[in-house]
Amino acid sequence: MNAEGAEEEGERNAEGGIWVGFLRLLGCLQMYKSPPKHDDSNGFEVPEWLNALSFRVLGACIEVHRAFGPGLLERIYEQAVCHELSLAKIPFANQVPVTPAYKGIMIDGLRLDLVVDSVIVLELKAVESVPEVHLAQLMSYCRACDAPLGLLVNFNVDVLKAGMYRRLNRPSIQRYLERRAAAGLETETSTHSTQKIPSG
Repeated sequence: MNAEGAEEEGERNAEGGIWVGFLRLLGCLQMYKSPPKHDDSNGFEVPEWLNALSFRVLGACIEVHRAFGPGLLERIYEQAVCHELSLAKIPFANQVPVTPAYKGIMIDGLRLDLVVDSVIVLELKAVESVPEVHLAQLMSYCRACDAPLGLLVNFNVDVLKAGMYRRLNRPSIQRYLERRAAAGLETETSTHSTQKIPSG
């Protein structure tokens, strides 16, 4: 092959590489925007800003899983997710103590893996499978801190979407919408609107 032919072949390979990268990016964006496989919204109206935030959080988890894959300890994934959220400038707190009230006393000892922007409880797992009790715990955590939405991400899977679980704290969401209505604010604006999410 002469120099000119080699140059043309190199250009074709470069173009092919660009297209492969572009298609991969489209796939990632679609995954970010689609609801998790294990989603319990079932058509319930969720504020659009909350959907958008949850997709960004799941995108950060996907980025970590892409780098590490399955098989590591939960604390490793937690540190990496915290760093990814920081890079994305998403506000969060990790290992958050929560003291639920019980008959006039406050109960200590409950800690949440992460709370994102004060509205999403994010629990990270690295387990063989996710039992229902873990999802029940996620809902209890959401109720304990009045978080509208809970995400559980199990990193011990080959494709992370199979390990994503999303649960809605409907009373908390309803209270949010009622507060906006009481304040005379529209429920559908450019930054705070409602959107129906298909069941996963």
